[in-house]
Amino acid sequence: MHRVSKELEIHIRRKQTSEFICSPLHRKYLSWNYYTTRDSPTLWEDSPLGITNAETHLMESYYNPLDSSSDSIAFNSWLPQITELRKARLIIEEGIQSTITVLITPEARKYIDFLGETNETYHYFYSHCEYFRFIYANLPIISQGFFCTCNHYEQDTDTFPPPIQEPHTTLNPLITPEEDAFFYHSSLVFEGNGHFEAANAMRKLRKTVPFMFLEIAHLFEGGYLTSLKHIDAAGVKYPVIQDIYSQL
Repeated sequence: MHRVSKELEIHIRRKQTSEFICSPLHRKYLSWNYYTTRDSPTLWEDSPLGITNAETHLMESYYNPLDSSSDSIAFNSWLPQITELRKARLIIEEGIQSTITVLITPEARKYIDFLGETNETYHYFYSHCEYFRFIYANLPIISQGFFCTCNHYEQDTDTFPPPIQEPHTTLNPLITPEEDAFFYHSSLVFEGNGHFEAANAMRKLRKTVPFMFLEIAHLFEGGYLTSLKHIDAAGVKYPVIQDIYSQL
């Protein structure tokens, strides 16, 4: 009988554990740290994170998932390729910055203003955008922009007062709901200005559902795909637009 190596046995065991952790059965019957208390990754001799010598920055500037006491993090099936996810996040963040530099130009704002106040994209960039907001020239500064919060309420409900609309969920676990909304409205602006390739790239990003998306969501929501250089001492992420203005 063919006998597998000890390393392969360990790999198979960890993979089976990870798959079970993400199943409804695990969430129903086991605690969130059931496996880490029995086989703590901090005691493993190997560190299956797929880090090469040329990619040490993708390890040193991030939280180590093997230090987590959560089964869904420490036994995550994406750990051997976690650097690929971190690279993808860096590309997405660079894409957001590049998109902002285009949207804050006079040409882009002229197109957005042309859409009119009843247009949802116009309303978004004046009242909802998380990165910047245009300002009305005829209104006090304290009654607009980031000084105010614009809430939308559910219309089809018998509850009074009606509840505030919940943010929509994203298909791609590598982007937040705020980023999804930003790319949605930005794609409309780019398309309206004839930049069809860029607009389609944003739509493709929003509609992409990666392999093992639930495992990716655990890592992203846990902060293991975000560089620590983007977070201050209080654990708050620096605004994306701050890097843009520092380069102007």
